[in-house]
Order: sequence, then C-alpha cells, then structure tokens
Amino acid sequence: MSQEPPKLAQLNLLVDDMAASLDFYRRLGVTTAGEEGGPHAELSLPGGFSLELDTAESVRRRGGPRRQRRRADEPDRRVHAQLAA
Repeated sequence: MSQEPPKLAQLNLLVDDMAASLDFYRRLGVTTAGEEGGPHAELSLPGGFSLELDTAESVRRRGGPRRQRRRADEPDRRVHAQLAA
C-alpha cells in the first residue's frame, strides 16, 4: 500500500429536503451527476471529489446508516469483502 496520506474522495450527507439541497449546491456552481428528483443525488466537485446526498427514506430502505472508510486507491472489492465478513 502507498505511504501517501489518505485522500478524501467522497462524502455522503443525509438531507431533509433534496430539492432545496440541490438548489443550494447548484447556486454554488456544483453540477449533478445521474438522475435528479429521487432520494439520492451525486454531485461532482473539482479534483474528482464526490458529494452524495441521501434522504432519510433512502437510508432506511438500505437498512440504515453504515460507517465506512476506505482509501481512494483501494479497490471496491476489498471494501465489500470487509463488509461481508
């Protein structure tokens, strides 16, 4: 594994009002990726950073919040294997 410090690449936020949250970030000049109007939105920021917004409803449907940390250079399969253990 690399000796470089970890790089923050993604942040997930729980929001009460998706439309108002998207409007706020659009006013800041942030673009959205993927389908809008649903319970989940992905916002693309400079440098490859991803800000993801979820409603409480979407988190409940997935079984509640999960805490997860991983390095940006770790393959997703390793993260999924750790979660399955």
